[in-house]
Amino acid sequence: MAGERILIIDDDEQVASYVQLSFSLNGYKVDWISDGLKAVKVVQEMQPDAIILDLKLPGTNGFRICEQLRMEPRTRGIPIIVVSGSWKNAEDRIRSIEVGADDFLTKPFDAQELMARIKRMLQRKKIDMGHNPLTGLPGNLAIEEEARRRLARADTNTYCYLDLDNFKAYNDVYGVKQGDKVIRLFADILVEAAKRWGNPNDFVGHIGGDDFLVLTTEDKAQPMFEWVAKRFDERIHAYYSESDLKSGYITAKDRQGNVKKFPFVSASIVYVTDKTLGSNQYPVMIQALTEMKSYVKHNVDRNSGSCVFRDRRTHDSDRDERNSSSRSSPPKAA
Repeated sequence: MAGERILIIDDDEQVASYVQLSFSLNGYKVDWISDGLKAVKVVQEMQPDAIILDLKLPGTNGFRICEQLRMEPRTRGIPIIVVSGSWKNAEDRIRSIEVGADDFLTKPFDAQELMARIKRMLQRKKIDMGHNPLTGLPGNLAIEEEARRRLARADTNTYCYLDLDNFKAYNDVYGVKQGDKVIRLFADILVEAAKRWGNPNDFVGHIGGDDFLVLTTEDKAQPMFEWVAKRFDERIHAYYSESDLKSGYITAKDRQGNVKKFPFVSASIVYVTDKTLGSNQYPVMIQALTEMKSYVKHNVDRNSGSCVFRDRRTHDSDRDERNSSSRSSPPKAA
């Protein structure tokens, strides 16, 4: 576990110093903030591996901070242990778990016990969630679990698959490190879109590579994904050289080794709803999204940038009937 970053959110300098010293001597990187009102923003920027959160903070409390962190796609999986020297009763401890804390501890506590609890939470996180190390977003295990949960109570859910086109050519020309920056850009745009256009409990997951899955509701889907497409097309230009921007393409080898001209990286966004899916089975949902992705790849002109493609079939319709969505007036990107 050595080398992992721990964030202490506590206005008690004596406690924070004690924890900092104990964890630092055991190889952890430890940061401390005393201002609870800035906690959520700091966590979003820092992305610590675990959080030690005091229950009572000036102007706010640990319950509120924990709730806010659990609503954000990129922070909902960070392990949190809530500490307090004044638990009112068992209800407070129960509430800390209900708002999303992974554990709780009473002050004064032994640093070794706290460290043992943190280690356990970090081990469980790796097993349970499998967060993607590049983007910090939930990985395949968490994606499947959340998708199955929503499918089981099918109502107005939307299941969206997103990936990047011409990304391999970009990686070959600009290198893996620059390619990773593009993937992080796309992940950041998805998270921002969920916050701007989605619901508080929308889910953004990273399947791997340049593949992502977003879970939202039918009423939010189209504006959100059109904004993603527009935003990505606006920002991807900053990741190309001046000469490539002037020519409007890059030159690279395709998978067969042939030298070709490739358009700029763009996003393919396909989604299905509970209504069009007609099934609550996870494999059926994956198959439907895979078919749509393949259809877009082989039948839609991709020289005009990113596209959003909605499945408008009813579940008993012919699978060859497709209707792509219009992008005539997407929401304005800020």
